[in-house]
Amino acid sequence: MSPILTTMHHHSLRSRPRHSGPRTDETSALRLARLAANLGNGIIQQTPRNRRIEAMRQTVMRFKTFTLIAVASIVLAACGTSEPLGPPAGLDGSWQLTSGTSQGTTLEPISTHPVTISFEGDEVTGTAACNGYGGTFETSDGEIAFSEMIITEMGCFPTEVMDLEQNFMAALVSVTEVIVTDDLLVLSGENTTLEFEALPPVPTSELLNTVWVLDGLVTGDSVSSVVGDRATLELFSDGSFLGSTGCRSFNGTYTEDAEGLRTTDITAQGECADDLAAQDSHVLAVLEGSFETEIDTRSLYITTSGDIGLVYLADG
Repeated sequence: MSPILTTMHHHSLRSRPRHSGPRTDETSALRLARLAANLGNGIIQQTPRNRRIEAMRQTVMRFKTFTLIAVASIVLAACGTSEPLGPPAGLDGSWQLTSGTSQGTTLEPISTHPVTISFEGDEVTGTAACNGYGGTFETSDGEIAFSEMIITEMGCFPTEVMDLEQNFMAALVSVTEVIVTDDLLVLSGENTTLEFEALPPVPTSELLNTVWVLDGLVTGDSVSSVVGDRATLELFSDGSFLGSTGCRSFNGTYTEDAEGLRTTDITAQGECADDLAAQDSHVLAVLEGSFETEIDTRSLYITTSGDIGLVYLADG
C-alpha cells in the first residue's frame, strides 16, 4: 500500500529518474506510500529536502499521530528565548540502531527487522522494526524534539519484532538530547539511550532496464496490498515494456512527451481468477494511457491524471 506529497523536477528519462512537473497536492495515500515502500530496502531512506514526509509499504491500513507536546515543552523550556542553532554537524543521513535502553528495558536489535532513523533538513523518517514512521524535528544546542509523527500499522511476526517496535517508539518520544560523533549517533533522554551507526546511501535505481515489482495499488486516499503472483513492470529504451498484473502478463509500447509517458499499445494475455480481477483491471487502467513516473532511491511511483496509481520496488 502507499501515498505521496512532493515537489518534483524534470530529468531526462534516459539519463536520470524521471518525475514530471511539480506536484504539490497529491493524496495522503501516496504520501504514506513513499515512506513505506522503502521498507523493502531494509531502511527508510530520507527524500530530498524539498519533499515532505512520504509514503509507506503495502498493507498500510491507516496512520496515527503521535503527540509529542511534553517533549517539545521540555526542549522549549530549556532553550528559553535563544535562537535554534540547527542540527549538529553530521546528523543528516541514515542511521541504524545498534543498542538501546529505556526505562530499564533493553532494546536488542533484530537483524531481519532493523530499526533505522534518517534525518534531512527538518524531516525525520525511519523503520521501527516493522512499521515505517516519519515526522519533523527541531534541534538547539544539543537538544532535540520530534513532532508531527506518523506511523504505519502493520502486524509483524515474531512477537519480539512488535515488542522492539513499541519499546523503540516509546523511547524515541522521550528523547531530548542528540550527539553525533563520526559514525555514531546517540539520542538520549531521562533513563533512555539509543545508539545508532551510520548507514551508506542507497543507490538510486534506473527507470529503464530494471525489474520493478508491484508493491501497492493507490486509489484516491487509500492504498491496497498486492495479491496473486509476483506482478512486475520493465521498460526499455526502445520504447517497449512488459510485465504482469499478478494473474496476466502484458506487453506494449510507449512514447515520452513533456507530460510523462504515454502508452501507444498494450496487450494482456491470460485469464484471472475472480479474486484477482480487480487488481488486474487497476494495473492496466493505470498503464494504458498517459502517466507520470518518479523514482525515489529504489521505489517507483506511477500516477495518472485521475485518482489511481501504482507503487513498485526495484527487484534485488
